[in-house]
Amino acid sequence: NVSVYAKTDYNYTTMRAIRLGLREGIQLIPYLEKGYSGTILYEISRGIRMNYDISEYLEEGYDAEQLKQINNAHEMGVNLLPYLRKEFHGVQLEEIIIGLKEGLDVEKYADIQFNWFQMREIRYGLERKIDVSLYASPEFSPKQMEVIRKGILEGVDVENYAKVYYEPEQMEEIRREMEQSA
Repeated sequence: NVSVYAKTDYNYTTMRAIRLGLREGIQLIPYLEKGYSGTILYEISRGIRMNYDISEYLEEGYDAEQLKQINNAHEMGVNLLPYLRKEFHGVQLEEIIIGLKEGLDVEKYADIQFNWFQMREIRYGLERKIDVSLYASPEFSPKQMEVIRKGILEGVDVENYAKVYYEPEQMEEIRREMEQSA
């Protein structure tokens, strides 16, 4: 029954979420009446399909991207709850989920002080089983972290340039000088 969602005041995303929900017997109009957006309606529907109740997160005000990652974690069978913070953006939660799925020690980067690019660099290091403590600091930019991580992987003594006050280009220059003198 398209009359349920074919309304000029509903945007495409809202109409689509309601239509897809109806196809599976999921009534989303009560949630729409509470003011939830189409992207949130889609995640509500997704949670219902997985028999996973996300209403607690709705009430706490998690946004659509966060709800998507909460559903993703449930779908992948990883326990995101110990690391779930409302302050995390969806992409930060995604980095945590990837790490959990891979069995990494996400405690090293599941910190609101890290942006998702920094989280990714730390995760890359953990995936390669290197000591990330040399660069797992919110003071380092993601590019600085990358230069240090790559140096560690190449077997370079990064302690000579793993300093916050060096720009990534300076770090690279110091690393090249070290390689030439070796």
